[in-house]
Amino acid sequence: MASKAADRGRVMRRYVAERVLRAVGIPLVIGLLICAMGGPMGLVSYGSFDGRSPPREALANLAAYYGIDGVIEEPSWRHGAAYLSSVLVPRIARRQPASVVDEALVNIRLGKDRYLRWMNFGPTLWYRTHTVNDFIRSGLPISTQLGILSILTAFVFGLPLGLLAALKRGTLWDYLVGELVFYGISVPALALGPVLVVIFGLGLRWLPLSGWGTRPPYVLFFVPRNLFSAEFWGSAIMPCVTLGASCVAIIAQQTRDNLLQIIYKDGKDGEKKTAVVVYARGVMGREVEVGQVRKGVFFSAWALSGPVFARVLVGLLVVERVFGIPGLGNHFVAGIGDRDYPIVVGIVLLFTILVTFVNLLSVGSGGGVTASAPSERPPEKSRLIVGPRESEE
Repeated sequence: MASKAADRGRVMRRYVAERVLRAVGIPLVIGLLICAMGGPMGLVSYGSFDGRSPPREALANLAAYYGIDGVIEEPSWRHGAAYLSSVLVPRIARRQPASVVDEALVNIRLGKDRYLRWMNFGPTLWYRTHTVNDFIRSGLPISTQLGILSILTAFVFGLPLGLLAALKRGTLWDYLVGELVFYGISVPALALGPVLVVIFGLGLRWLPLSGWGTRPPYVLFFVPRNLFSAEFWGSAIMPCVTLGASCVAIIAQQTRDNLLQIIYKDGKDGEKKTAVVVYARGVMGREVEVGQVRKGVFFSAWALSGPVFARVLVGLLVVERVFGIPGLGNHFVAGIGDRDYPIVVGIVLLFTILVTFVNLLSVGSGGGVTASAPSERPPEKSRLIVGPRESEE
């Protein structure tokens, strides 16, 4: 038993180390790319699609942000390093922000004439008095609301569908869930969103065509004050379904696969051996180990939290644009159209930080769930009988 526990611990440590290296490697590569191109400064020289020139005040704000006197010089890796330092390194200041250049996304007063500033994404290219921090501050609560609702929708529907498909393997229910998974993964949000708008917005007139039914100020940064109103939920149904459909399919498929591995663990020639056996096709029922099923469902949820979160962030770029939701995804797409590079690079860096944090959290939580898995044979009270017992000789 001691050797088995030691082997299990080594495998778990190796697994966590590999996941941590993968999670940290992504932001490291993106940071190196930002440094190599000189930060947002490295893209300003490309100009706009229609030949417009940015306002002089905006260019002056960019020059002050990078500590450049006069005309913006040729960008280098030092500008990219300075940009990453301004975003990632917290700073203690002894005065309030004197201009839009000094303002950060997080400003906390520590005492008299002492302020903590963190995540200064700098000024934009086309707005004189607005910074990237202002766009993030206005769009992040809305994107958080839409993202949380979509993730909850994905897990609330995905986990039961995967459990149903695993326990009813080879039946009509398994086939129906498989079809839902196929179409959920195949149909992109860019196609599903307009179809829902045409059916439920233009045709049946049940739901609003676009917009988001919340307005600042919010409670606890992102909780809307009209959370239980028909206006909020009416505007949230179609975006949440569009954004969460593919996630429901992925969660259902992964949950089914994980549970089937538990059901047929140590089985030979298709024989259901250990964890779970379902009464079907006249076969004598055996014992269903509830703890093993619970472990499989929880492990699927924790293991998929990181990929689902990343998929939702990417989906925000499309869904918010389709439904006219003023979130980070909408600002990102608008920034690409205007070639407002500070907004684009800032949102990419923020998404990278969020995905890295959630991936690291899912690694630690997933390892905890696996390490605390039930024993080989759970106690008798945690076992459920499905169908008649096999006759004892």
